[in-house]
Amino acid sequence: MVKVNSKQVKESDDRYLEIFSILSHEVRTPLNAIIGISDLLQKEESDPYREEYYRILKTTSENLLELVNNILDFSKLNSGVLEVNRRSFDIRQKIKDSLHSQKPAARAKGLAFNLHFDPNLPPLVIGDQVKVAQIFINLVSNSVKFTNEGKVEVVLELKEENLTSIVIEGRVSDTGIGIPSYQLDKIFDAFHQGEEDINITYAGTGLGLNITKQLIKMLKGSLQVESEPGKGTCFTFKLPFGKVDESEQIEQKISEFDLSRLRGRKILLAEDNKVNQLVISRYLQLWKTDFTIVENGKEALEEIINSDFDVVLMDIHMPVMNGMEAVERLRSFAEPKYHSLPVIALTAAVDDAGSRNFLFSRFTDFLMKPFEAQKLSELLIVHCNV
Repeated sequence: MVKVNSKQVKESDDRYLEIFSILSHEVRTPLNAIIGISDLLQKEESDPYREEYYRILKTTSENLLELVNNILDFSKLNSGVLEVNRRSFDIRQKIKDSLHSQKPAARAKGLAFNLHFDPNLPPLVIGDQVKVAQIFINLVSNSVKFTNEGKVEVVLELKEENLTSIVIEGRVSDTGIGIPSYQLDKIFDAFHQGEEDINITYAGTGLGLNITKQLIKMLKGSLQVESEPGKGTCFTFKLPFGKVDESEQIEQKISEFDLSRLRGRKILLAEDNKVNQLVISRYLQLWKTDFTIVENGKEALEEIINSDFDVVLMDIHMPVMNGMEAVERLRSFAEPKYHSLPVIALTAAVDDAGSRNFLFSRFTDFLMKPFEAQKLSELLIVHCNV
């Protein structure tokens, strides 16, 4: 018989209750704002405040999405299912685009937001652009959150270089409240934000820095933090990247994403959710594509057999026939064109290894919901071969 330590069980239960209490508060707060603003927008007297309401709605929704993503990433990191994907990308542009969402929050607090790039940085590097962007977003959002006056500064410098790889150092510094020396070892713990009064004043789950540290470790990098209460904090990290040869850099620069190249391209959207249909179809209209919408996998297969498409956007969860069943049947057709037709999976989660392996073996690519228009357009341009 195994003896159970009742004290340890109670401490574990208390910890879970504390975590769920934090998550409940952090989810309910933005949801309350979204519900309230949505109600206000339906009232006639909302017109003078409509622009402000839309801004609050967008910001609050983004905060809620960030919270959900942090929880999912924390779960994936601790279960070992998060993978590193390496491809060439423009690191300057990626960081600029990623940090654009942080500027309004800094501006609202009257903070200067400075971004500096070493002129010696190469145009393109090879690495996991999603995880690199998330590291910067987490650190910058943390700095903005804990800084009430002064500035937040981001610096990228080339530190090492050889024939095949480089090391880039990133620094995110602020003039915020700072961190006492006895707290520095704890700030990277999950669900930890410091003293109780800081938790109450600034809220949050305390997952951002924990995720950041784990992501940097996954990418074979290093992380340091220096801070002084009342004067600010500086996070410094180094990340290795692969080098892109000059001919490939020139070729990629020439073929940079140009939305006009989607004009007239035939796109099939298989999606049963009306709101998602509306949002995606509006983008496809803006990009002047020739698109068709169906609501399940069976209808998608019928359209594919009767028409030629440049690319298919396929939701995973649909009635009648889901996306996985549809693409499995599609790839079994005898004609070679059905084996090579680009099919992009639209999915809210790819958590288990079986699902991930199936996606990679049957679908050409996949896009995680919710996604940005830019990411959708990039995938369409790449897989339409334009």
